[in-house]
Amino acid sequence: MIAGCTKPGIVLQDYEPDQMIHYSQMQNVENLSGCIVYLSAGDAIPVKMKLDSELFDITHEDIYLILKRKMFFRAIIPEGFDTEDLSVMSEQERQRFYKSFKIYLSSDSKRWALYTDIKAIEQIFGIKGGAFSFGMGLTREEGLEIFLSALINNT
Repeated sequence: MIAGCTKPGIVLQDYEPDQMIHYSQMQNVENLSGCIVYLSAGDAIPVKMKLDSELFDITHEDIYLILKRKMFFRAIIPEGFDTEDLSVMSEQERQRFYKSFKIYLSSDSKRWALYTDIKAIEQIFGIKGGAFSFGMGLTREEGLEIFLSALINNT
């Protein structure tokens, strides 16, 4: 194991192949804290969307992110907590849990960044900017349509 920082937010840590499991096998592992989970190109991740509005709701449609390349993640679960117990935890216990709970992402299973550290994620995955847009349109054929578009530029 090698640990350290090459740049702020990036942690170096190498793992053995026997510590890695495919995303589809997660339910077979009792403690994910010691595992590296990977997703392969073509794997689908369900996306849950919520809109809290007096004006609109979002219908319950299945939306998936489809991976275009292999990705690794690992969860650091705080000692003394069982993720199955989240629904019965008090608000104070949940806050303590989430304060210590961490998810790291990697493109190569060697360089890791917290999923909330956008700058480190950009470096690890080679993201060089992008664009996000939201808009509305109206045509006779389609009627009213609302769109959301995201473009991520890689190196």
